[in-house]
Amino acid sequence: MTAKLKLTNGELVVPEMSVIGKTIDQATQGYVADVITVTTTFAALQTVEGTPGWGYFKNLDSSNNIYLGAADTQYTVLLKPGESAVFRCAAALGCDAGAGTPLLQYVIFED
Repeated sequence: MTAKLKLTNGELVVPEMSVIGKTIDQATQGYVADVITVTTTFAALQTVEGTPGWGYFKNLDSSNNIYLGAADTQYTVLLKPGESAVFRCAAALGCDAGAGTPLLQYVIFED
């Protein structure tokens, strides 16, 4: 799994840097992947049978935010339209939308 970060904002330019270069070493093989419609009501994401590990999440919508977190109203991740995130999942996750019914693409690997 590889991710890079680069920022350009007017005269401010942060050079491209590799922020994640991780080979996933699973104790148990497996993953779950899906594209779901997110509503404004908190709903749990389908996850792996064992311990969740690394996850990739992308908001496929063009105008609505998606919030991810461990429980309703305890959000730790905000995905604005078109944004994606890669992080290690410490527990099962859920999501809801700020408005509308955006699509969330995600994959969660077994740890």
